[in-house]
Amino acid sequence: MSFIGFFLLLLCLVMFVRCWQNDSRKSFIITPFLFFMACEIVFVWPSTIYAQLTGISPDAYPLVVATTASFSFMLAFLFFQNALPYKSNMPGEFLKKDLGLKYPQTYYLVSIALFSLMLFAMGLYLYQGMPVLVKAIVGLIKGQSGSESAAMVSSGRKYITKAHYFGGSYRGQGLIRMFMRIGWPYLLSLSLLFYYKTRRFLWIAISCFLFLALFTFVAGDGTRSPFLWCIVYLVFLSSLILKLEVRSIAIFVVCLFFLLVGISFLSPKLQSTLGQDNIISVVSSKLAKRIFLGNGKYNVYIIEFIRSGELKHKNGDVHFQKLITSLPGIRYKVPFSHELNKLIYPHRQTTSYSTSTYLGVAYVDFGFIGIIFVYFFLGAAVALSQFYLFTRKKRILEIPLIAFVIFYLGYMPLNGPIGFLAPFIVVLAFYIALKLCIEIQYFALKKTPQRY
Repeated sequence: MSFIGFFLLLLCLVMFVRCWQNDSRKSFIITPFLFFMACEIVFVWPSTIYAQLTGISPDAYPLVVATTASFSFMLAFLFFQNALPYKSNMPGEFLKKDLGLKYPQTYYLVSIALFSLMLFAMGLYLYQGMPVLVKAIVGLIKGQSGSESAAMVSSGRKYITKAHYFGGSYRGQGLIRMFMRIGWPYLLSLSLLFYYKTRRFLWIAISCFLFLALFTFVAGDGTRSPFLWCIVYLVFLSSLILKLEVRSIAIFVVCLFFLLVGISFLSPKLQSTLGQDNIISVVSSKLAKRIFLGNGKYNVYIIEFIRSGELKHKNGDVHFQKLITSLPGIRYKVPFSHELNKLIYPHRQTTSYSTSTYLGVAYVDFGFIGIIFVYFFLGAAVALSQFYLFTRKKRILEIPLIAFVIFYLGYMPLNGPIGFLAPFIVVLAFYIALKLCIEIQYFALKKTPQRY
């Protein structure tokens, strides 16, 4: 089993290089395929290898499951790309296209202002005032201890993200948080694109304000990953208008890691490391484990619990639960991730989640044979979507939409296809609303749109 697992791992790496060549000639243009496989390699594979090497798993079966899923995805991607009139230079040709502007800048500026006010009001309603993270930072400035601030952030995060599952009131938390995570980055993207096109100081000033709002309302509930993923999304946006070099990507990764270290000190789990002599190495080690093993380790738990008979296949119930709860205001059972947490830690009485990547969800629902078909479908979907995306016109209002679609397609190894559909609907709605706002101004003022 060990030989088969590591043979499949090597085969997947070879297949990845082949697909990357077919995808974009191994350039650093961020495509849905490249991000999808990056998530697989970083968040899924390491935990299965670690489980095999440390004896957490008795054999390499979790690694076999993970690499089989990835290989099935790449096989479908390669097959459908070759079946389509897709060419490996298409991402590069898209990058070279001029950035089009259909309407005068004033229309976009008014729309950004109106939608910023809307998002600001939604944020104040969600947090019932200023976000808990802002309150914690103000408390630190006034002399409050780090442990007190961390406890405040932890309590506020639980209230915003989980309370409605465990008897608390539902005030649209899930939908509003999704609008925060999509709306602020979308508006910030527009302002940055206008600065790129016009080089006007006004757009830099607007971008600084929007970035501050992004941090306040996206990171405001104390969760780190949504804010960091918003930063990653902005890099995706940049890759659609600028040629990224290996050096710039490496610098970004290092800066992102240090940003993660900085905002993690308001986490109760890291407060215990303060005062230690080797604090940097301890924090770096914990964060590295969180990145490479954090969610992936729960895939291993799921696979081993099913093998031992402690957990049964759900036959699609987890997917159904995710689909139903993605709808605003609907609560359908306690999430499977909480059920898994109780199975792993039976003596704990908490509301904690043990959230696996999509591999664990697909395996608990459909088993080994099922993941082959599921990931083959994902490969086909990514290939077809990528062909469509890189044949679109390159206009300022559409570029953030394209970047979001690339992001959420590539993010499916973590959230799955349902995790793509829910935010995609919100992104599309936000784009349509912005477009309507701009066109209403155009028809009201009866000016001829610019086309170039």
